[in-house]
Amino acid sequence: LVEFAIILPVFVLFLAGVAFCYFIILPLMLRMTVEFTQWLGFSAEQWRAQEYLSMVPKFLLAMGLSFEMPVVILTIVKIGLLDSKKLIWFRSYFVVINLFICAVVSPSGDPITMFVMAAPLCVLYEACIIIAKFWEWRDRKREAAAKQAGLSKADSDRLNDAADVHYTACCDSWASLLQAAASQVLAALIDVARPVLQRYRDHKRA
Repeated sequence: LVEFAIILPVFVLFLAGVAFCYFIILPLMLRMTVEFTQWLGFSAEQWRAQEYLSMVPKFLLAMGLSFEMPVVILTIVKIGLLDSKKLIWFRSYFVVINLFICAVVSPSGDPITMFVMAAPLCVLYEACIIIAKFWEWRDRKREAAAKQAGLSKADSDRLNDAADVHYTACCDSWASLLQAAASQVLAALIDVARPVLQRYRDHKRA
């Protein structure tokens, strides 16, 4: 069950990125594309199934992977290569780089879609800073408590490891429940996608 506690945040973030893209970004992008083509003087309100089904899965995958950014950043923080001060210093550069990448990968190319894509990633980056600060505060509190108790650094490290094990055990209790819920969500998504793919195959044969 420890593996579930590790994989769970990765799966939840990926699913959140896919859901955000499917329910918010895609409808906005399609609407902006139609309005932009109408502003240019020609109509493009219909999408061919081949173009739509080739673009949407790639876009969903890209947004799902981009939501894994906190896992990467917090892993580097845990290793000790980053801390909250470095993350705060790099914040302005991250915003600029994030907007640039969103402008490049946005299928419609309009600024509204670009900002909607970049906004959740900026929120996730701020969440990484908050979590890094919390970890640093927790470590300082544990070190202060160990000094007051007269414990050595080795004893303090053992207490920290024991606290981490207790936290993992708490995560294990609800990891199995979320795993079952995730399997049901995946099954529902497969049931929704199956008739669409079948219609696409029938259209291609015709």
